[in-house]
Parts: sequence; C-alpha cells; structure tokens
Amino acid sequence: MNKKLLALFCILLTGIPVFSQDIADVPAPQVLPTSSLREDFWVCPGAEMALFSLDNAACGGSLSLGYGSGFSVGFKAAWLTDTWFAGAPDQVATLELGILLRLYFSGHDSFSGPFIQLTVGPSLFVQNSNIPVPSETGMISAGLSAGWRFLLGDSWFVEPGIRAGFPFVAGAGVSAGIRF
Repeated sequence: MNKKLLALFCILLTGIPVFSQDIADVPAPQVLPTSSLREDFWVCPGAEMALFSLDNAACGGSLSLGYGSGFSVGFKAAWLTDTWFAGAPDQVATLELGILLRLYFSGHDSFSGPFIQLTVGPSLFVQNSNIPVPSETGMISAGLSAGWRFLLGDSWFVEPGIRAGFPFVAGAGVSAGIRF
C-alpha cells in the first residue's frame, strides 16, 4: 500500500498536464487598430464668419483645441471684426471664448466624419480693438455647430462647418489642423 501511495504521489509531483480545453479552442487575442488604442488630441486654426446682427457680417479667425475620440472636449477662441465698419474709428470686434463639446456620428472611437458641436462661453464686444480688463460689454454665447472632418493622411484634416446660436444669428467657417 505504501508503494502505491508513493507512486501516486510521484506521478502527481511530476505534473501530468490536464486541461479543460484544447489549445485550439482558445480564441486568439484580438488586435485593435492603432487609431482606437489612443485618444485623439487635435489643434486647428480656422477662418470664420458670423452674423452678429441681421445686416452685418463679422469675419475673423479662430483656434480650437480638443481631446477625445467619438466625444471630444475642448476650448475655442475666435476674434471676429465687423466688416461693415472696417477701418471706421468706432469699429466693433468680438472675442469669443468657449468650452466645446463635440460628438462624432461615426462611433465611439471615431475622429473623422460628420459631427455636431456645442460651444458655450463669454462673448466680449470690443470697440477700437482695445480689450479692457475686466471687460465692460459682453454676454454669454451659446451655439450649435454641424460640420464634417475630412482626413488628409493620418494626421492632417480639414473641417467645414455651419453654426447657429446666440448672440450671433448664424455663421460658417472652415478650419484645417493636425491631430496627435
């Protein structure tokens, strides 16, 4: 009896391989594309036009920064000058600063294609390009944008878009940028 117990003990110590599944039944690990392994960080300057009144258009430039794939959070700053009074001594300009929330329609890990964007923040109205600190005139600005990001290679893109909101009536713009 002792010899049988010793033999069983030796067999157990030598490690007879026992598996509940065959190796062929185990699925291979899924390899994800590189774009879905990282979040998207992007920077894009742009040219914009907005109607801050029903009869005058304001034109200028903007800079946007954002982070996230599928849903982005970021910051946008725009400087728009009233084209009707360009060069006039009491020219009015607008400095828009806003937090942006962007949702891509293509899915939770997308960074291109159609999107909607909500931008909320202060609009500061400036006369004669002098920005007083603290600002004397301004109001909360809120707008909804619709656009499309077209990729140019892996890192570069172009985004045309339209927007509507308050205190501006409507606007349009195009931006080009880089994603990291």
